[in-house]
Amino acid sequence: MWPRTVCVVLSGTGADGSLGIQAVKAAGGVVIAELPEEADFDGMPRSAILTGAVDKVLPIKAMPEEIIALAIQGRAADAVVPEAPAADAGLFGIVALLRDVTVHDFTLYKTGTLERRISRRLAMAGIAPEDTLKYLALLRNDRAELDLLAKDLLINVTSFFRDPAVFDFLAREIIPDLVRKPPPDQALRLWVAGCSTGSR
Repeated sequence: MWPRTVCVVLSGTGADGSLGIQAVKAAGGVVIAELPEEADFDGMPRSAILTGAVDKVLPIKAMPEEIIALAIQGRAADAVVPEAPAADAGLFGIVALLRDVTVHDFTLYKTGTLERRISRRLAMAGIAPEDTLKYLALLRNDRAELDLLAKDLLINVTSFFRDPAVFDFLAREIIPDLVRKPPPDQALRLWVAGCSTGSR
């Protein structure tokens, strides 16, 4: 998938597109959802927003201008080859700031992955793609943006929920004993670990 992809979720019912937008986000693309209050059917935009993969929620009339701005930023990013020392200084500074201020350490992440995700946030902030030092300065003064970047760098997956062998084992080996063994007056308490979206 092309990292400059812009995905738009419009009016509709159900959760169609929710997995697709997470794939777009994971590849470094941008996701825009229609403002649910203006949608004829708000199921799809609301479902998309709940995934946490939506970058902007906009009325339809504001979308063309936003997409054009993102396209211009994308072309600039493709055309510019930054000088290594400045780019490295900005990248290393951003990773160090994330490590020091948040609970996440991205030191061992692949450089390409970091650059793609940071480039996407640069575009969202309206900063030139080669100006990572300017973005670093922004991050030092804007905790909300720092948290958004950290969230973008994390890759949420729900593959646990799609592993039938795990649930077959639970159904065969674990659940029957849990249900049979407790005395009638003892409550059966289960902990459900939220994996990625935690919604299934």
